Amino acid sequence: MTLSANSKSVLGGLAVITLMVSIAPFIYSPVQAQIETKTVFSSADLFSTPGFNSSIRFATNGSYIAATLTNGVWSFTNLTVGSSGATSNISISAKNCDMTIQSVSIFNSTTWRVSLRYTVSGRGTQSVRFLDIPMQTKSPEWSVIVPSASGGMVWLSEGQNWDLLPNNVITVYGIEGNVSISRYVFGGAASDSSLPFTMQHSLAIITFAVLIAVVTAALAIKLARRQK
Repeated sequence: MTLSANSKSVLGGLAVITLMVSIAPFIYSPVQAQIETKTVFSSADLFSTPGFNSSIRFATNGSYIAATLTNGVWSFTNLTVGSSGATSNISISAKNCDMTIQSVSIFNSTTWRVSLRYTVSGRGTQSVRFLDIPMQTKSPEWSVIVPSASGGMVWLSEGQNWDLLPNNVITVYGIEGNVSISRYVFGGAASDSSLPFTMQHSLAIITFAVLIAVVTAALAIKLARRQK
């Protein structure tokens, strides 16, 4: 069977569409960042905040890509604490107290379940922001657990020694001892509205392309049969 010029054109277009569908996942995948140098720190390293009468340190060794101090706030990029291997981007500040950070954890990077545990000496103020969380959160999503007068631990409601500020800044004040800040999300994933259009709708785009390919193939076969 010899195909006409029209049939060859249709089949050629089908081949192009099929190729586009096959490489679509690679087109819409984020470009991997270049490898950057890590800075390793130990429990002996001190991150001081001049003028705030405070200091920040880590209980275990860890690493980060960058650590910057701006207006009394330390911002860490790709922070790893201990041997967990998990990285996070977080900003931390302290005033009239000393913080020793025990752990920083991200349990799920889709719903952004996160946790920070630290020990504080001095009844000052600590402010924490998980920079990776893309949406504004609400106070019921967060829990702050602190030592109780009886020697155990107690969960605090917002307004009782802690507040949720704009940009997801958690501020804890007037507490000494072990503090745990956590965000647990039940019943839904984080919004992806901040992602580019092609990444938000990549599945729909690929599905539509496949549908076009199938329809085009059917038309090509039907046209070829007519021209026998």
